[in-house]
Amino acid sequence: MISIREIMVPISEYSVVDENSLVREAIKVLKKSFYKDENGGIVGHRSLLVTNKKMNWWGS
Repeated sequence: MISIREIMVPISEYSVVDENSLVREAIKVLKKSFYKDENGGIVGHRSLLVTNKKMNWWGS
């Protein structure tokens, strides 16, 4: 059996934006997270994490 730990993506690998960021800023941050893999395919996260002023997770 495969454990969740083996397939999960660590929080530290996600891009993070502040809850008051503009949508265009969030898109820019998200686009920067994409890269080409060893086969030339483009990979990256489809979401980012949102924090509030206290740096608590607010959403994704």
